[in-house]
Amino acid sequence: AVDLVPGQDTMGELSRGNDSAVYRFNAAAGDKFFFSTLGAAQNTGSVTWRLIDPFGRTEGSSSNTNASSGPVTTKSTGRYLLVVEAANSGSSSQKFGFNLTPVQDEVHALTLNQTSQVQIQPGQTQKLVFDLLQPTSVVLDVTQAGSASNWTTFWSLKGSEGFQRTDVDVYDTHAQRLELAAGHYELSLYKNGYDGEWSGQVRVALHTVEALTDAVLATPTTGTMADPRASASFALDLTAGQRFNLTGSTTNGNVGWSLYDRYGQKVMGGDYLNSTVTPVTISRSDRYTLVLDAFSSNAANAQVGYQFTARQFVDGAEALPADGVVLGQIAVPGQVQSYTF
Repeated sequence: AVDLVPGQDTMGELSRGNDSAVYRFNAAAGDKFFFSTLGAAQNTGSVTWRLIDPFGRTEGSSSNTNASSGPVTTKSTGRYLLVVEAANSGSSSQKFGFNLTPVQDEVHALTLNQTSQVQIQPGQTQKLVFDLLQPTSVVLDVTQAGSASNWTTFWSLKGSEGFQRTDVDVYDTHAQRLELAAGHYELSLYKNGYDGEWSGQVRVALHTVEALTDAVLATPTTGTMADPRASASFALDLTAGQRFNLTGSTTNGNVGWSLYDRYGQKVMGGDYLNSTVTPVTISRSDRYTLVLDAFSSNAANAQVGYQFTARQFVDGAEALPADGVVLGQIAVPGQVQSYTF
């Protein structure tokens, strides 16, 4: 086997079309690596790679050298083999090129009501840790910055009291309301194995509900997203029995919205801020959280603006005039006007 230096580009050619090339390197149990392809110019055919551990066992599965993948974490300490193989049916020479890059995860402290920014390298997990001295209602906001697509960024949150939320896709929603008990928490940020070659910045904020800006019923609220794919959260005091709806509009991008109760359950929401949704009757008097989520498909340099009005309304009921003729108006989307006779 040829000595392999992790972190250095490795290139070769399988001259007979169905050959194998074998490389060796030393690793310790728990070491983490990411397989980066060197692109189409260096990988000309159907060539795969796999790892063999110090005991001769294949570790993990085989992958194509045309695509970056990982991370992979070695389970044993000793000499590993990386085998590059062409298809058994191959008849012409095949080129290959890769970099088996060592990966170092990092740990940072996360402070409540402040924004943290971390850089995720290919295959890396960035971990942010924080402690809560008492049960706390929070909104966790995770936004991938820059021009790369968002749908391969994930977060997981684990707490010392058994709380666990895993593999949450940032593409689906940036912000979520969570009810957290007192204890120690670890928030992990990572990419998946298919587009793990992406590297870039991720912004994280953990806001306490008490620190959120209040949205006032019947009063328009306007603002601009800090990032065209970010979120904005507001606190809203609602009373049981109120009929609630939201109307709004956006500029330079699309924004969806969700209303959460104290248990982190979604009460209602709209795919678009400027669309009309059916109103709901509030079942519990409490402090709710309104989250505006900018779309992951918004342009990277757009200044996404929003305006919304949280509305409470009462359905109308009045007697029908003697002549049976009524000239009225539905004041709020979703309102019902009734007449008796």
